[in-house]
Amino acid sequence: MQEKYKTFFLIVICGLFFVYLIVVLYRLQVSSHSEYLTKRDNQNQFFNQSSKRGTIYAFRKDEELIPLAVDETKYKVIISPRDIPKTYDERLYQILADIILFNEDRVIATTSTTTSTSTSILLKNTKLIDKETFLKRIGNKKDTYEEVAIVDKDTAERVEELSTFGIYTDNNYIRTYPYNSVMAKVVGFIGDSEEGIGGKYGLEKYYQSELVGGKESSKSFFSQIFSSKKDKEIIASQSVVTTLEPNVSIFLYDLLGKMQEEWAADTVAAIVMKVDTGEIVAMESLPSYDPNRFSEFSIQSFANPSVNGVYELGSIMKPITMAAAINEELVTPSTYFRDYGFVKVDEYTIKNFDEKVRGDVTMQQVISDSLNTGAVYVQQLLGNTRFKKYFDNFGLKDNTEIDLPNEAVNLVRNLDGGIKVNYATAAFGQGVAVTPISMIVALNVIANQGRKVCPHLLKYKLYADNTKLDYECSYDGNQKEEEANVISEETAETTKKMMIELIETGLAKGRYKDKNYYVGAKTGTAQLPSPDGKYYKDKFIHSYYMFLPGDKPQYSVLIYQVNPKQGTLASLTLAPFASKIKDFLLDYYNIPPDR
Repeated sequence: MQEKYKTFFLIVICGLFFVYLIVVLYRLQVSSHSEYLTKRDNQNQFFNQSSKRGTIYAFRKDEELIPLAVDETKYKVIISPRDIPKTYDERLYQILADIILFNEDRVIATTSTTTSTSTSILLKNTKLIDKETFLKRIGNKKDTYEEVAIVDKDTAERVEELSTFGIYTDNNYIRTYPYNSVMAKVVGFIGDSEEGIGGKYGLEKYYQSELVGGKESSKSFFSQIFSSKKDKEIIASQSVVTTLEPNVSIFLYDLLGKMQEEWAADTVAAIVMKVDTGEIVAMESLPSYDPNRFSEFSIQSFANPSVNGVYELGSIMKPITMAAAINEELVTPSTYFRDYGFVKVDEYTIKNFDEKVRGDVTMQQVISDSLNTGAVYVQQLLGNTRFKKYFDNFGLKDNTEIDLPNEAVNLVRNLDGGIKVNYATAAFGQGVAVTPISMIVALNVIANQGRKVCPHLLKYKLYADNTKLDYECSYDGNQKEEEANVISEETAETTKKMMIELIETGLAKGRYKDKNYYVGAKTGTAQLPSPDGKYYKDKFIHSYYMFLPGDKPQYSVLIYQVNPKQGTLASLTLAPFASKIKDFLLDYYNIPPDR
């Protein structure tokens, strides 16, 4: 009988132990699975992923695909300290140091443009931890795993040739960004997230599902039981081919650096977009960051101001106000109005930038001389309801739905309240804050025969079998066709000519007129809002929009800088740099003269 109880007791103990094992296995493989994956990934800051991720490409003008974000196979040098005699530690470090020749970054390529500027591309080749850290890590002889170096394939093979027990290598993928800080705000990077390793900013985040291609099913028994069927599927990752042109991006990046150096602005940025398609050719801003070393930068460095920021961009809004009135047949370029240098709206007084009185002036002069009073006059002819209708139709109310994450919401609600002064100031770009991407899309309507485009960075998705899925603009579908047509072709042509005339005779008395090409443009200077709801008297945002060439525009360009410490007007600070961009684009794309 006693033996029977012993047997029963033993069975109960074994049963409880079996249940305990089941609970532990469930916790490790299911409930805490993601937690342990994160811990594993955090063990090595250099290795971001264990499975192949799709490549992000730029599309150069010669149609060659240029990698912007690519997985490169690298190798960890791993040591089991338990298997290495303590007397051999220093000698082992010296042996590895002799094998691992390159301990610092090296230049792997140089990208050049049609100008004399060039940008070197740095890539981490191999790296061995310093001697003090090495000896400390392998000093614990109970330890069985320490990563001591990141090396390339050739170096890994030389380490393996040592045939030393306790030393081995393991390959993995590391995400590299060959252009470093150039295009970084658009491309983004990958890092830790709640779902594991994934895109954090830019295209890496927006196209996360395409680039990662789904999740491979877990090998564990419990994970397979408790995971869904969809999670078990293995979906091949896709590559993303973008509309970005690397040489244009490099040129912009270098030029913005010179502009920031000259005017000491907090932020400088530029966008180049194809007029007829909305393809983003380049989108650069400074300060930037290096996605290969993103942990060294503050989180504020990662935001893309052209998409994630909103600004009162000033007088570049005036052509939109003018186009609306022309489209309603309220004015023509030769229509006169009397300028007194100021206009009163309710209890507010609105003045021109120079506070001068010009008397009888035409609508062309309103654009060429950038008269706030003239913009208010045109807005009042339209009336609040019609003005807001055009404001919204140009795309300044809603998001552009560009394929980048966290697009900011335009701050234009004050146009819903019926307060007259809000409409008046919006007519010349104050009191309403919009994203630069929505501003260039709105102005591009004038260059694109009155038709709105979808701004985008995706050219096509590239599958493993080399099949392609092209980008499709929502306006290409019949369901939104009417939304794309904002103003008539005739109105667009008339407004376009007014902007060309600004360059021909208005801006700096024709100083930036091109002898071979017509170019249309508009400058903007606006005070920055202060925390008290008013405006700084000594802080401004400068903006400059242009299309080129003037006859049949191919490219829209927007440049802006926030809080330049020198220079009071955009016509002074931005026009020279805009002229350099114009010259580069016309030359780089071999655009024939239109004069």
